[in-house]
Amino acid sequence: MRKNKLLLLLALLMTAATGAMAQTETLLTTITATGKDTYSETTPGVVTVTHDNDDFFGEYGWLWWHAGSITVEAKEGYTITKCVFRQAEKSTTVTISTAPFKVNFIYDEDADKYLCEGTPTWDDIDGFSTIEVYGPAPATATTYSVTLAEGTEDFDKWTISPTEAAEGETVTVTYSGEKKVKSVKAVKKAPAPGPVTVTWNSPNFNSNPYTQDGVTLTSSNGKATSGSNFYDYGANTFTTTLGKFTKIEIVCTYGDIDGWTKETAGQYQPYPDFDPDEWEDLYKLTWTGDAESVTIQKDVYGIQSITFTIQ
Repeated sequence: MRKNKLLLLLALLMTAATGAMAQTETLLTTITATGKDTYSETTPGVVTVTHDNDDFFGEYGWLWWHAGSITVEAKEGYTITKCVFRQAEKSTTVTISTAPFKVNFIYDEDADKYLCEGTPTWDDIDGFSTIEVYGPAPATATTYSVTLAEGTEDFDKWTISPTEAAEGETVTVTYSGEKKVKSVKAVKKAPAPGPVTVTWNSPNFNSNPYTQDGVTLTSSNGKATSGSNFYDYGANTFTTTLGKFTKIEIVCTYGDIDGWTKETAGQYQPYPDFDPDEWEDLYKLTWTGDAESVTIQKDVYGIQSITFTIQ
């Protein structure tokens, strides 16, 4: 059978999952000398430490009383902004804030021993046992979820590998159907925005339509609303320019709406100035779904607030 030629548009929807590099200086790792040529790291793989003297003595660390140098270099993916060199149980530190991140021990004639070049109090440090390495946190790789676009023909005959891919990683799309594929297009799609919440507090439905903060209430006739009440004489419909409703919560003194849940929501004083001892129950009516408009044709009295969640 002759295959039909088909220009097939395949959209790979790629949603970024992680952000860019944080620029705040942070402690990347701490190096602790454990031997002449060995050391431990609180976070492995950040730096390389080299020295040109094999002298090592326990808590005194590298270069104890001998000439030489220690150099710290960042590995790929990391940047050093500062190194703090310490000797165990001594208060003096040596901080290097510009490359190369290197300390030198030289002979001091007055002290008659080898000390760190440039240390403010030379006699207080004569070796290094730990090195704190600081810099910006490494960049987190941007990853994408890769899916077929809605409406792709022969949807079940396509495979994608991998379906979660880092930026720059190769994604293989395979079609096993009978149609001829002439092109495949990848489209980067921004993450879906978070939900928007709009609240009407103490509403007074004094106009038709009634609009506030991107949400509109339209009544089918003049008897459907009055003040802060809905009546079943007509339909009251909510619409919005912000997206789709996913939840609507009405706090009121009375009401039952088919398909809505009902729960107690505390009490309130209807006449605090005249009768402070009188309290009435409040109820919360909740609708959930996914709709561009929601209609009510029921009695709902004493509406204290209406909260709309919109996606």
